[in-house]
Amino acid sequence: MNKYEKIMTESRKLLDDTRQTIYLKSIGLKPYHYFLEIGCGRLLPNGVTFINYLNNNRYYGIDKEVGELGFQTAYEILKKYDFLSQKNPKLFNTPNFDIYSFTKEKFDYIWAQSVFTHIPLESIEKCIKNIIPSLNHGGSFYATFWLNEKIILKDIHLDRVNEFKRSEHPFECYKEICKDVCNVEYIGDWNHPSDQKLLRFWR
Repeated sequence: MNKYEKIMTESRKLLDDTRQTIYLKSIGLKPYHYFLEIGCGRLLPNGVTFINYLNNNRYYGIDKEVGELGFQTAYEILKKYDFLSQKNPKLFNTPNFDIYSFTKEKFDYIWAQSVFTHIPLESIEKCIKNIIPSLNHGGSFYATFWLNEKIILKDIHLDRVNEFKRSEHPFECYKEICKDVCNVEYIGDWNHPSDQKLLRFWR
């Protein structure tokens, strides 16, 4: 196998649809939509698939990681695969989910996979409040989370990410956060292997 064939084989595998892209396409994601991925990290496996599917200048990603687990690897991938870098994806480093500081673009779809599952409630609330203003009217923000209905809402102020770095909350907790901010809907199961549930937020 020559160098060209090797790159093409790697790219085809790289661009196989993921559970996330299959789901979002099934509910209406089109190439012309403006799309923001929260916690895009290395762009693997989802980011590259989204970038390839979307039109030029439609993919945006934010993450707090800049090393091998984040943008260092992401930029290496974009450099290696010209057809991805030519789509002109926009990547921003922010620990505070403050996308508005970088772009005034409004998004049709926003996706946060395995983000709310590993951060405390205070950070989840900050994310929702910072992200919602960048959502188009008619657009949706989807986020996965671990559901735990055994937690009593009045004790939420004691919230901590547990020793396994696993953040779990009842749906009522999200309804409380979203008061006067946005609407929230519990979608639930979407065939995630670790049983992460899905939420939808909209303006």
